[in-house]
Amino acid sequence: RYYRENDSKFYQSASASARHILVTTQSEAREIIKELEFSSNLRERFIELAKIRSTGPSGKNGGDLGWFSKDQMVPEFSNATFALNPGNFTHIPVQTHFGYHIIYLTDKKPAGKIEFSKVRDSIANSLKLKKFQEDLKNLSKKLKKSANISVK
Repeated sequence: RYYRENDSKFYQSASASARHILVTTQSEAREIIKELEFSSNLRERFIELAKIRSTGPSGKNGGDLGWFSKDQMVPEFSNATFALNPGNFTHIPVQTHFGYHIIYLTDKKPAGKIEFSKVRDSIANSLKLKKFQEDLKNLSKKLKKSANISVK
């Protein structure tokens, strides 16, 4: 019932899982893109190049950025990422104030309502906590009424 009556709380923005290689020059980014275009195992080669050549902090993790919504990244980066299909990368360097990025899209999730099965446990825990807090508040009121408190 809580899920149905509060459905606006259970919407998620579109999100993406991506990796990137950050470099300082456009020519370096183009070199990496050429190398990726001729790679037989794109994902593994991307991870390897990110570890070796990326100047960003995620480089040591193969450029993995995890899941993020469009508004969590600078517009140039987000627009390029969300335009990709999973398993593809940007063939033109994406310039931001951080430098030049080559982006590999791992996966995408569309915006929409989160399935009940995925939030059932958190709703149950939240409602149990709310009930416990109400019970504690009522017990506290009851004890204060029946308490004999004197200050000396």
